Amino acid sequence: FRSLVEFAEDLLMVFLKLFVVILVFLAVLLVYLLYSKFIAKTAILGWFSTVTIGLMNLAMISLGFFIIGILLLNLLHQQNNRNQKAIYRLVEKV
Repeated sequence: FRSLVEFAEDLLMVFLKLFVVILVFLAVLLVYLLYSKFIAKTAILGWFSTVTIGLMNLAMISLGFFIIGILLLNLLHQQNNRNQKAIYRLVEKV
């Protein structure tokens, strides 16, 4: 677990990049849907909503991991700062 904390910033960036990739894929999928529905008139009923719901779930999960990770990392940095201040005060008194 501690090794994951050491590389937390890198891991959070992976989740953020995954979120961006999923959003780009959703945009491309939306353009394809509009093309197949209104221009080509060959849309298959029901497939787009199923794929979109799955991709939106993935996007929300990756965004949730990113937000929770940022909050936990912020708490960890605040806790480390408090410990360093307490050690500084202890050394200052001696």
